[in-house]
Amino acid sequence: PSFTGSPRYMYKHYMDALAICREFRKFDFFITITGNPKWKAVSENLFPGQTANDRPDIMNRVFHEVLENLIEDLKTGVMGPLKARLHTIEGQ
Repeated sequence: PSFTGSPRYMYKHYMDALAICREFRKFDFFITITGNPKWKAVSENLFPGQTANDRPDIMNRVFHEVLENLIEDLKTGVMGPLKARLHTIEGQ
């Protein structure tokens, strides 16, 4: 289960998620974030003539920053008290 992406690894995390759901019951929020190549932080870091598709590293860094800001907001109680949270990132 220590090899990232292996079936045992995925099953272990799936079972952990089910245990959290069993303990804290149903979810209150299901939040989806999509990376936007028109974000100001992305466009400011591109060289002239480049597009966001040319620099996936910038897109990933900005997306990670947005995700961390959202998680921090949730931890501070912007939408109420936080008992538990799960998140997953899917690349396309």
